[in-house]
Order: sequence, then structure tokens, then C-alpha cells
Amino acid sequence: MPANNYPWQRLWLQQGTTYRKDVNGFATFDQIHWGSEHRQAFTLAQLKDVRCLVLLGEPGMGKTTELKLEADSAKDKDNENSTHQLYFSLNSRSSEEALITSLERKPEFTQWLKNDGPFYLYLDSLDEALLNIRTVLEAVTDWLHDNSDRFHIYPDNAEPEESEEVNIQVSSRKLYLRISCRSAIWHELYKEQLESIFGSKQLQVLELAPLQKKDVALAARENEIDADAFIASVIRAELAAFCADPVALEFLIQAYKSGQLHEEESNRSSIFYQGCLHLCRGVNSTYSGRATLAPEQRLRIASRIAVYTVFSNLPNIFKPSFTSIPLEDDLQIDHLVSNEFTLSSTYKDLITQERLQEVLNTGLFTLGTTESRLTWRHRTYAEYLAAWHLNELGIPIKQAIQLITSPAATGKVQNQLRETALWFTTLNKEAFDILLPTDPLTLLQGYRPFTSCERREFVKHILQLSSSFELLHGYQDYKYLDRLCYDNMASTLQSYFTDNGVNDETRRIALVIAKKCTVAELEEEYNTPLI
Repeated sequence: MPANNYPWQRLWLQQGTTYRKDVNGFATFDQIHWGSEHRQAFTLAQLKDVRCLVLLGEPGMGKTTELKLEADSAKDKDNENSTHQLYFSLNSRSSEEALITSLERKPEFTQWLKNDGPFYLYLDSLDEALLNIRTVLEAVTDWLHDNSDRFHIYPDNAEPEESEEVNIQVSSRKLYLRISCRSAIWHELYKEQLESIFGSKQLQVLELAPLQKKDVALAARENEIDADAFIASVIRAELAAFCADPVALEFLIQAYKSGQLHEEESNRSSIFYQGCLHLCRGVNSTYSGRATLAPEQRLRIASRIAVYTVFSNLPNIFKPSFTSIPLEDDLQIDHLVSNEFTLSSTYKDLITQERLQEVLNTGLFTLGTTESRLTWRHRTYAEYLAAWHLNELGIPIKQAIQLITSPAATGKVQNQLRETALWFTTLNKEAFDILLPTDPLTLLQGYRPFTSCERREFVKHILQLSSSFELLHGYQDYKYLDRLCYDNMASTLQSYFTDNGVNDETRRIALVIAKKCTVAELEEEYNTPLI
């Protein structure tokens, strides 16, 4: 399977930018401003002079790929433009001290300090950090603040009160920060932390735009298949929405090439199952052992590994060697060996050293930070397979719910387990029904269509939680409110505009729902200044 490095020109949209979809469901940016001062769509190269970029995106959208490509691009130009760069993943540092120490010891960083010129620091996967996200940002912002003179970082580029000679001497050594995170995890409070360092004018929060129809066609041609025929099959099966992100698109391409792209399989969970199974059909050519497992067996063992990596938040799997030792944030192979489990009361699998090595040599995994460590080729694979394993394991539903919800907030999904929870509630209707009353805004992002009855329940629980001041939400949660539309919605919402006992926040959310769902009967209400 290609590594998603297609020659696409990916766009980044200002947070909150709306875009249209064509009649078949493909994203289109014809109405987005490009050339004016109100520009809303950019390439990363067009934003090279902005000191701090927060780069958001849904799972599988290609944030890491784009960040690495941009870092490599800066590296290629290193000698010509005196530009230095460092790509640094945040998903394997277990303390603030280890994070900053590891960063400062990187040769790219130490080399820059000996020279002049700009330095671009690409911090990837904030949402996958082993530390609390706010803790990570505090460590980074404290480090930047303590070194503001050395890195020439001042809010909105305001120069310090120093002599002109000193300013000229240090002005060319500037640190530029690019930090990526999943959209659903990002919060306005994090933005405020970064604004305290860079100022509001030198900070932009952007979202990675979905793939367009032309991008889908290009990927098809790169895979040597007829682009028009592939897109026609996607439209026929009503799967255009799944072409928005590279991971799902790869699975669709493989399904098409194997003749499995049919309308009856048009749901995201079946696409991911078949895609992960496809990645288990072979092992790397460098694998020296004897392959003895069927693809289904490899998938089941991989799903067991996913449970360990996701729920322990240990993304790296350490392979014993004579030249390296495991770190505290490594998942060691010994912890997995001799682990016996049964899925769906049918298959009993035993994880042996040999079987584990065979599975780790499938397309689901890739080399991690060193040659002694392996990690998932994409975190989305692990999140889906962990949920699939949990569902197939058949443990009591209350026990499963305890695994994915926060002990500090009853019935609320843990932020770092959000995607696994969405997969699990997509696969397990009982889990969906249990979590809907307590965390409706998270479940609204789920991977299946909702019935009219379920949409009514969503609206009821969202407004009830808001009325009792228990609704935790941010900008990202509003993106999905247009999924709530159902017939006669006005009758449900009307009372929230006329009842004097409704608090202002609940009335505002009711207005947002009405506007997102274009409830014609309430147009006058949702076009009032309150919105």
C-alpha cells in the first residue's frame, strides 16, 4: 500500500471556515477566498513568515504526513536559505524534563544555536502525548518564554527595549513553531497559552482541508487504476465522504482493486476492517521467520496489541536487542507473550514470540523512533482495532464503558480515547445508548448515520445537559450539529426561545442547532444578534 505521499497540494483553512460539497459529497473550495486580504485557504509554504501555526485535523487526514513533508522541504533548502528545521514527535516523552532535554539535545537544534537564521520547529501529535496536553504546552511555552531573547520571540514581534546594535545582531535567529493536534482535542485555552508567547497577530489556528475530487483522481492514477471508473464506483456506493481523508481513501482503493467495493459494504467500520485485514495479508520481505498465520489470525493478534498500546498510551513496542534498553514509555514484547484470549467465543489465540514477530512485520506496523522500536503505521489503525477487539471480546458492557470514560467525569469519554470510543459505540449499539445521555457531543462525531429517533435523543440530551450546566463543549463540537436534522424539528426547539426559564447558554445552543440544520420556521430567531 502506498505511503500516502501523493503529489497533492493540501490546503489549510482558517479555523471555522465553511466549505461546500458537490452533489456527490466531494469537498469543493470554489467559494473560498484565495487572493484577497481575507484569504481563508493556504499552503504551509504561504505561511512561512507566521511565527506560530497550530495545525488541526481529523484522524487520518494526513497531519503528520504534511508536517514531515514541510520539514523535509525546509531541510532541502537548508544551505541556500540558512534555514534550520527539526521534526519532533510528542508521542513518546513521559515527563516535561525528558521532553525539553530530548529536544535540546537534537543535533539539528544544537547546530542552529551555533549559527544564525530561522529555525522551524515541527512538534507533531500533541494529542498523542503521554503527558497531559496542557502539561506539554506549559512545558513548551515555559521553555520558549525562558529563551525568548535567545529565540527572538516577542508577542506580535514587538522588539525589546535594547540597543539597535543588539537587535540587529540577534534578529536573524528566529524560532518558528508548528504544532499539530487532532481537531476534537484542541481547546481555546491552549491557544491562549501560545498567545501569551507569540501574541495574537503571530499565531494562526488552521485545519487541514479534506481531499477534493481531483486529489482522489490523482491517487487512483498513482495506483494505476482508471480514475473515472474508480470515482464512479465510489459515487455509486455513496462513499464520497470516505474519500475526504487519505487513510480511508487508501482502504477504498484497495477494496476497489480487489473487487470488494460494493454498496452493501458502504460503512466506515467495514471499510476499516477490510483495510486492516488487507495489511495483514503479507509480511515484510525482510522478515526472516516462517509465516504461519492466516490474515485473520494476524488481525486478531494485532487487535490485542492495539488494546495494550491504546489503553496504556504506550505507542512504541520495544524489540529486545544487545545494543539498546527499553524506556519507561515502551511497551515491551515480554508483556504480550503468553497472553491468551478468546474473541466471540470462537477463536482462542495464544501470543507467542514467533507469532508476535510475524504480526509486527505486517503492513500495520513500521519502525518507530529507533530500530529497536516499532509503532503503528497510523494511530487510526490502533484505535479502530482496539475498539473492534473490545467489542469482539464480549466483556460486560459496564466494564468496557469504564475503560473509555473518565473517572473524574462520570459518563464522559476520555479525550485521548475519543476515537476508540467513537469506533466502539459505532460497533456496539448498547454502548452508544449508555453514553448518549452523558456525552452526546462526542458521540455525534461517530462513524455511522443516525436514525431520526436517535437525532431527537441527541437534541434532547444536549439541551438537558446545557440546562443543568453539565455540557462541556468548544468550537469543534459545533461542527457536527448539522447531523441532527429531523422532521418537525421546530416543535422541539421552539420552547427554548419562548420559555423565560431557559438559561442564555441553552437558548444560544438551541439557536445554533436551528441554524446548523436550517430550520426554516425558526429563521427569524437564529438570525437575531444573539447568534
